[in-house]
Amino acid sequence: MRTDPVLRFIPDLTIIQQYAGSYSHERIGVLAFRISGHDLLLRMPWQEQEIPGLALDSTHIAYEDFGLITFHTTPDGAVSSLEWWANLFTPMA
Repeated sequence: MRTDPVLRFIPDLTIIQQYAGSYSHERIGVLAFRISGHDLLLRMPWQEQEIPGLALDSTHIAYEDFGLITFHTTPDGAVSSLEWWANLFTPMA
């Protein structure tokens, strides 16, 4: 990781806990997120290992070799969708 740990954004755990769960896209499949410590881990359908994310701010999480995930939230903090490149994923019930 090239970012100096002292300069990294530290997300509010109560906010990123809202992002844990599964999100679906009709062509790509399901992206699954879970909290481990203070990390939001990502699991993709085509990869066996989870990837830890680096929070850039409260709604943008970067994943090595995957890119940037943007979480879209409602005013009450619930996730309405997430965006990866030009792909919009919706929360699974």
